[in-house]
Amino acid sequence: MDKSARYDRQERIWGKSGQAALEQARVCLVNATGLGAEILKNLVLPGIGTFHIVDGATVSPVDTGNNFFVTRAEIGQPRATVVANHLARHNPFVKGGSTAQDPQALMTAQPEFFAQFSLIILSQCTPALVQQFGGYCEQHRIDLIVARSAGEFGLIRLYAPEHTIVESKPEVPHLDLRIADPFAELREYAASLAPERVPIGDLGHIPYVCLLIQLADQWKAAHGGAAPRTAQEKKDFKKMVFENQNRIWEATPEKPAYINFPPFENYDQAVKEAHRACAPTAIPGPVAEVLASPAAREPLGAGATNFWFMVQALRLFTEANEGRLPVSGRVPDMIASSANYVGLQRVYMEKAQRDAARFREILIRLLTGAGVEQPESRISPEESEAFARDAAFIRVMRYTPLGREVDPANPKARALGELIGQAGPDPKAYFSDPCAPQHNALLYALFGAADSFYSQHGRWPGASLDAARPAPLSAAQFEADSAELRVHLNRLCRERLGMADPEAAIARGYCEEMVRTGAGELHAVAALLGGVAGQEAFKLVARQFTPLENTFLYNGLFATSCRVEL
Repeated sequence: MDKSARYDRQERIWGKSGQAALEQARVCLVNATGLGAEILKNLVLPGIGTFHIVDGATVSPVDTGNNFFVTRAEIGQPRATVVANHLARHNPFVKGGSTAQDPQALMTAQPEFFAQFSLIILSQCTPALVQQFGGYCEQHRIDLIVARSAGEFGLIRLYAPEHTIVESKPEVPHLDLRIADPFAELREYAASLAPERVPIGDLGHIPYVCLLIQLADQWKAAHGGAAPRTAQEKKDFKKMVFENQNRIWEATPEKPAYINFPPFENYDQAVKEAHRACAPTAIPGPVAEVLASPAAREPLGAGATNFWFMVQALRLFTEANEGRLPVSGRVPDMIASSANYVGLQRVYMEKAQRDAARFREILIRLLTGAGVEQPESRISPEESEAFARDAAFIRVMRYTPLGREVDPANPKARALGELIGQAGPDPKAYFSDPCAPQHNALLYALFGAADSFYSQHGRWPGASLDAARPAPLSAAQFEADSAELRVHLNRLCRERLGMADPEAAIARGYCEEMVRTGAGELHAVAALLGGVAGQEAFKLVARQFTPLENTFLYNGLFATSCRVEL
């Protein structure tokens, strides 16, 4: 199949820029477990550029029960090679490789090997290995995803030293129509469609943008130049908008028989959107934070990223444009005749092109001043135009490093402890509201307690020392591991999360369930977590949409989940 045909549907979601970023990414998976293979599968199918698996284990009988990318015939073979070969068959345009070596040994002997990757994914790794990779990724500014599953429980943790987004694509898009403060060409076009001037048959075909601009001017003329501000004034303005159609209708002596009488749908739409005429255009809060950050003002060298050059150009543009961003050129659907709607689109698009040209002039001046050779080619016109068009959606996210996430001095860690404490000691409370975040937030502490248990014993709670050949769990070991795991849980909650009396705040049963699983993987849970982690990995490498911030917890017992930020 041709590459363009294979990726056609997904490019309709994230565009050619997102697909290009995906194909340029280099991803390393550490441990090809069932969970890791599912995550990587969800990157191979849409066309990740290159992947590499590092895993020192061989395929075991346990793997054949939870990993779809191994077979019984491959038991005893290097798991990294087997899974890499199976995954590579799913997409001929993706390059895959493998290293059948213990990840910790490779990191110790040859740490520079991992510097080539733009994203590292850790699957079912030991606490020491997670911390080792966490420090390495922090030092070398590499994005990191940590994925864990234990029976019905799952955890996904993201880390990025600085994640910049141009196309955040929020569910509720930011509409910058400039109704409250229209630019000259928009005001002129709105005046050409003034309700009092158009034929009565066209009254129901005026775009609501034009109606609101005209009627807002009438309101300001009657109120000393002030737009509606108070709740009562806004209510009166909506009434004025609605009654405008009736006034014009009644003032028209001759009306064609084929025209329905008011109310018209475009006026209903204008009433619904009347709030856009009451407040001047403002820069969205997250964008204002980016423009106010030190990096948006400090002098940049030639080695600075394109993102920060464009942010500084955007700041200078807004300062010279009365605090307004470039016009995006996007016009939502609205009730209007085709001719009126197309005319309105043209006004916005022409303004967007002029703003993008002004933005690029500022950008080239910045690049030249920073000593960038060939500034015109450093950032293409297409890239700068896309940035100007999506300026209302830029974001900068900074994640807490893994080594400092449960620092007692971290206020987010104490906030998590307070949230866990809200669950209470009664296990029946879970059934009354299983979606309440405090119940699932406890899973974070539970995974941390399991890490502490592993660090002390070299095995997971409820598991045998030889994970490839697990032995049956005796009743005595179950009771002993459950009791000790609870000790680790209470200590973690007290020392790291600031809980005064975790024993009285945490319901019994969580530790027992963790021990019962023996850190075993269930493919159904791995598949679900693989889908979530795969989506977050795409967001990181493509720099589109807004990724998780920063930990996702899943409870398969009740099919509920929550997000916590640390």
